[in-house]
Parts: sequence; C-alpha cells; structure tokens
Amino acid sequence: MNIKALLLITSAIFISACSPYIVSANPNHSASKSDENAEKIKNLFNEAHTTGVLVIQQGQTQQSYGNDLARASTEYVPASTFKMLNALIGLEHHKATTTAVFKWDGQKRLFPEWEKNMTLGDAMKASAIPVYQDLA
Repeated sequence: MNIKALLLITSAIFISACSPYIVSANPNHSASKSDENAEKIKNLFNEAHTTGVLVIQQGQTQQSYGNDLARASTEYVPASTFKMLNALIGLEHHKATTTAVFKWDGQKRLFPEWEKNMTLGDAMKASAIPVYQDLA
C-alpha cells in the first residue's frame, strides 16, 4: 500500500474517532431501564443491610441509585480511596513495586507506626499517608 493511501485511511480513522457520537433512543425505553436498574441497586443495598448511594455522572447528566439518595448531596473527603487509587496508579506506571521500600525521612509523624521505612504493603496496613504523598 502506498504512503498516500495509508495516510488517507489513518486520517479518516482519526477524524471519525473525534466525531461526536449521537444516540437517538426511545426515551421511554431508557427511562424504564433506568428505573429497573435503580430498583435493583436499591435492593442490593437493602440485602446487604446497609445504606448507600451510587452516583454516576456521564457528561452533564448525573444519576443517583441506592437506598439513601440524600447522601449524594453530602460532600466527603476521599480518605483511604486516595491511597488505593494512588497505589494502583503507582504500580501501573512503575513508580513503585510491591517490594520497593519508601524511606522514612526522620520527621516526627502523627502516628509512631509511620516512623519507619515501609513497602507499599506496609503503608497500606498502617494507612501511612506520608508514603502515599511521597508516591504522588
């Protein structure tokens, strides 16, 4: 295949990939499907004997599911979810390994358990924020 044809095909693929994706769906179908999903998710929370809400944002549209929908209006700090996500990103991008040791800098920490060298696993067990800050 010659270069011009290859460039033309590649350009067409990239341009079509950047085009807006327009979906025209039956609004009654999606509403009933959404209601069905909302009921299923609510039942899952009830069966687990807990309360909660799952918020899904797609573009400018936001939908809440669960048995405590008011909870979605309350802001919370990310807490340990930051640590898990940060660890996964660090592992995926080879910024850390399961055996790499994060050196303690000698500074006094909030908890004595944080005042030592740690692997990512040690940091996870101790919930050692300084290790995750170092990784970030």
